Amino acid sequence: MNKPFAVLLLPFSAALVAIVLSGCAKKPDELRQEPPEIKFMSLKSSKEMAECIVDKWQHVPYTGALVSRTTPKGYTIIQYANGGVGADPAFISDINDMPTGTETIFHTYYPFENSASNFQDSVKQCQ
Repeated sequence: MNKPFAVLLLPFSAALVAIVLSGCAKKPDELRQEPPEIKFMSLKSSKEMAECIVDKWQHVPYTGALVSRTTPKGYTIIQYANGGVGADPAFISDINDMPTGTETIFHTYYPFENSASNFQDSVKQCQ
């Protein structure tokens, strides 16, 4: 085997694996197509709800990335599963503005994980 090829083989293989794995990841929109775990109604604003949920979720022992962003309807908060490139979303809370408060829709991708109830309980406590 020639030396330049052997040196480039490892980085090329690692990049190929990362690309393939990222294609296998479940996207948040795909998860939202499934029935939600639970829905909550609250008189609080979507901003209050998002701040409360993010505050609680960042203290649940979980090592995946936590992302919060505004949406046309309110806010969405996504807790990604453990792992690097291509990690699936583990928990999603969509907080939608309603005429009399907010509706929080909680989705879970890993319902059998030990921390699933912690995330759901955190959303419930914020109501």
